[in-house]
Amino acid sequence: MDVSVYEAKTHLSRLIGDVEAGLDVTITRHGKPVARLVPIVDDADPRAAAVDRLRALKRELGVQATPDEIRSWIDDGKKL
Repeated sequence: MDVSVYEAKTHLSRLIGDVEAGLDVTITRHGKPVARLVPIVDDADPRAAAVDRLRALKRELGVQATPDEIRSWIDDGKKL
C-alpha cells in the first residue's frame, strides 16, 4: 500500500495497525517512494505470521472470513 507523507503523518496509528496485521506500507513524497513500514515477523511462529498476513489481506480485499476459515486455508495450503 502506498501513502503520502502527509497521509502517513495524519493516519500513523491506522498504518501501524495495518503493518502489525502484515501489510507493507510504502511512504511516498511527490509520488516517489521514500520509506517503507514493514512488519517484524516472529520467525519462531511462522503460522502466526501467516495468519496475520491473511488478516491484513482479508481487510484490504474486504473478504468476510472467520479466523477458523483462515486457519483451514493455511492447513489446506489454499491460495487466495
